[in-house]
Amino acid sequence: MAKIHNVLFTTIFLIFSSTGFSDAIKPTEFDRIMIQEFEEESKIPFDEFVSRVLHEKEYCVEVNAPCVGTISKRAADYGLIVKGLDTFGQFGKSEKRTFVANQISMNLDIIATLTNISPRKLSDVDANSFLYILFVDQEAYVADRAGYIAENIEIEEGASQTSKNAIFENFIKQGHKCMYWQGLSQSNVILATHIWIRSDLTNRELEMCINEELYNSFGVDDGFEYGSIYEWPTISKHTHDLPHTHWLILRILYSDDFFAGQDETITRKHIAKYLE
Repeated sequence: MAKIHNVLFTTIFLIFSSTGFSDAIKPTEFDRIMIQEFEEESKIPFDEFVSRVLHEKEYCVEVNAPCVGTISKRAADYGLIVKGLDTFGQFGKSEKRTFVANQISMNLDIIATLTNISPRKLSDVDANSFLYILFVDQEAYVADRAGYIAENIEIEEGASQTSKNAIFENFIKQGHKCMYWQGLSQSNVILATHIWIRSDLTNRELEMCINEELYNSFGVDDGFEYGSIYEWPTISKHTHDLPHTHWLILRILYSDDFFAGQDETITRKHIAKYLE
């Protein structure tokens, strides 16, 4: 489902890693059981898989970019913008609007707990650091393509819009259910994130899109071998909830030992240390 496209902002953040994992980030006994079950189910060593999804870049062949890159992650709290929820209410589906709002809130609460990074009012954070969720009204887009893009996609001041606009129009053209686009600093810190989700999806599809795009938007890529995190070799085959190992990867990424711009060699060393 998710596709990642990056654009460089001029802001540079310096992030320093610590010398080792704190006791708080060390795996619990339950973590170790889940890791063992993951490895038995997938036949993939957990440390190899974590390194893969933190460094492999999805759709790298399509955009003619390296398929393995450095880590990207957020460094600070961000402004949250949600737009398009009124689309559900217009069609007598206010219960769906409530469902969607609850899904967003629940996922961001979990992510905040694991990353110690939370949504804030836009006025309280750097104006370049935000998470923008748009539920796309395709009828409105068709009725006034240029107007819809100007109002709903071109929200950054002073940023180049051409590439992002083209990606959004391809999202519509290809009929994707959901997609995300990110703006990164020169040191690979995640700044702006746009998440686009079609408003005509079923509740199950909306839930899966919200789960996946919010999760991916904090720096865990699907990797070029998978089209979706729901295709990952996990132990949870019969549910659209994210299993424990998914959230464990996010917790590992947001420990002090992993920093934006970190290469795969350092990542593998830190993961091996984590699993000792």
